[in-house]
Amino acid sequence: MSKIGHTDDEKIECVNEYLNGKDKHYLAGKYSTSIRSIDRWISKVNTDEIELRKRRRCDYIDLNIQDEILKILNTNPIINGFKISQWNEAITIKYIKDKYNININRRMAKNLIEDSKKINDISYEDRVYNEIEEMESLGYNIVLLDYIKIGRIASREVECLELRKYTEEKLDVNLVVIRANNNMYLDIILSEAKVLDKSPRVNIRELSNKFKNNDEYERIVNIRKKQRKDIVNDKYNILDKVFKEERNKKIVFTTKWDKDIKRILGRKNNFKFYVIEDEVYNDLRQNIYKGEYGENIIYYFYNENNTGRIYKNIKEISQTVKGKIKRYVLDSTEDNYKLENGVEFACEKDSIMQKNRDKLRKKIKILKSYFIHNI
Repeated sequence: MSKIGHTDDEKIECVNEYLNGKDKHYLAGKYSTSIRSIDRWISKVNTDEIELRKRRRCDYIDLNIQDEILKILNTNPIINGFKISQWNEAITIKYIKDKYNININRRMAKNLIEDSKKINDISYEDRVYNEIEEMESLGYNIVLLDYIKIGRIASREVECLELRKYTEEKLDVNLVVIRANNNMYLDIILSEAKVLDKSPRVNIRELSNKFKNNDEYERIVNIRKKQRKDIVNDKYNILDKVFKEERNKKIVFTTKWDKDIKRILGRKNNFKFYVIEDEVYNDLRQNIYKGEYGENIIYYFYNENNTGRIYKNIKEISQTVKGKIKRYVLDSTEDNYKLENGVEFACEKDSIMQKNRDKLRKKIKILKSYFIHNI
């Protein structure tokens, strides 16, 4: 028989017992009430949302194991053996299955990831720097990866290389800048589409309606797929070159989000990606190149006016890259010299500055490329 009337203290005590793992049927008997009443007490009591969800999952995952999982989900997946730094449903499901032999669905995995973020009281920026420091302490080789559009070139000027067939008349010229611990690598990607794929998911029905018939629609879709595949191939080949050049093979390519990362990881390789939000990533630097006070290298290499520049031939691409390297070496060493010595002007012929220039220039390596010569 249900007890008529319960004090507030009894209701709170019952809710707390439920959150600590007691079964509702047991509690209904103990407090002489119905399960529906217990549900009503839970909804009215100011209950911690995360604790409540943990209790609801208790039939599938023990509370103590949930605490362990939420703690793990606040660490970097790379350190736990995965290839990418962001927990998603797939790798969360795999981790829980491998570690605890517990099967969960994608919805529960998503909820666990969301709960882990809510209990993390550290700022995103601090978390990134802490994780990078932890990876470095474990021997990982942190490599920064950037793509900079430096102009366009007619596809007919490239066809002589017989690399591939192009469908667009103009190609984007993208400078790839890869900053490892001891060397900086440069290469070029020519692309018919944007080199970074951050586009939202395509509305297939809306796209289909733009064309008069299905054949035209299929043709456009296939062209876009091929353009994207070519870009992914070029990215993969460049990263593979760096992987072979670097002595430390525990490489983590650190970069901004790009859909092509998933496509690259879908292939058989040992690549790992640490993906960082744009604002924080833009402040990252490899001090071994620029010195403690130097600007980020992209500050020296990027020029908005270059994005629309038209190259007449491949040789002009080489000359532009050569000029950017020279300007970067001159300006960055001069900036560092002025900051380190507390002066407003630096003597061009200063022996220390010249030594720094030579040292920096030797760290810049051009990967074997069709588009950068004689540098």
